[in-house]
Amino acid sequence: MNIREVNYKKTEIYINGLKEDYKRYLKVGSEMLDRVYNEFSNQNLKIEQVENNKLKFELFGLNFVTKPELSLDSETKTIRNGELSTYFIDTENVEQLVFKYDFDRIGNINQRFLENEFSKHYYADFFIQLIEFSVEKEIKLPLIL
Repeated sequence: MNIREVNYKKTEIYINGLKEDYKRYLKVGSEMLDRVYNEFSNQNLKIEQVENNKLKFELFGLNFVTKPELSLDSETKTIRNGELSTYFIDTENVEQLVFKYDFDRIGNINQRFLENEFSKHYYADFFIQLIEFSVEKEIKLPLIL
């Protein structure tokens, strides 16, 4: 085997490993998003259906999107962890991160929750972070019907 074939094999193994990790994180992230959808529905938020692995919703007249994402490690060039992130969507459709939970490929969330128990905590923590975010960014909560 020459050096080119060795490099190709290493690259192929690296790419296949990333693809497998991506699939695992996609599965966990999608399941987490479904649980958040159910919790937000139970809290009577104005929400849309999950579409393209994104949950759009409204709270206090402000628009948000929650979606699973991957964080890459800059040194190893591998997946560091998954993130379930909620963004405020401003009037120009720019997303600003309000809050996130980290998760691993088997469903451990923020190093303290299991997948089946985190959604109530996510809602409560998001709500607190939203208030802090709104104060910091001087975002007013519209009084609309």
